[in-house]
Amino acid sequence: QMGRYEESYSHFDQARALTAKIDPQQVYIGACALGMARTRAAQGQLAEAQALIEQAQARYKKGYGTDSVLNVEPAIVQGEIALKGERYQQAAHHFQRAASLLENHKRQRGLPLVYMYNGKGALAIARNQFEQATVQFESALRILNEMKATTYPVMAETWIGLATAYKYQKKRDGCEKYARKAVDMCG
Repeated sequence: QMGRYEESYSHFDQARALTAKIDPQQVYIGACALGMARTRAAQGQLAEAQALIEQAQARYKKGYGTDSVLNVEPAIVQGEIALKGERYQQAAHHFQRAASLLENHKRQRGLPLVYMYNGKGALAIARNQFEQATVQFESALRILNEMKATTYPVMAETWIGLATAYKYQKKRDGCEKYARKAVDMCG
């Protein structure tokens, strides 16, 4: 698994370097830094992930302004990094920022909204707010169903979140149902 993270990181880094050579002002450099931040966060290298997400956000802000819907993904990733670092107040702030941006751009639905709801659900679990977690994960699942998404990896993440929330609420049927769906999807 670690080899794949390093390979992914290397691809993002190469794309960032090549893009910078062609056009140092290119906003796409921020997208590369965003991918690199996600990779480092998945590896638990939160300080480096934080530095990379700040680079990405600066690039996005410069290229798109602060209120663009394109700032949703960086806000979600920053929330995920804060959540992994157990900085729950910061995580809540970043997820709320993503929610506000999405609210201002109602036509933007889909995966960014799913990631935001999943992040808020994971935060609620970390805070022992299991009913709130259920609401968040169910919101994500509703959007995935509207999209007719059946094979997105985020679908399994949402089901696992629901199973976990139901487990802590001692709702065995819901826990088993969503845990089974996630396992079946993974083959």
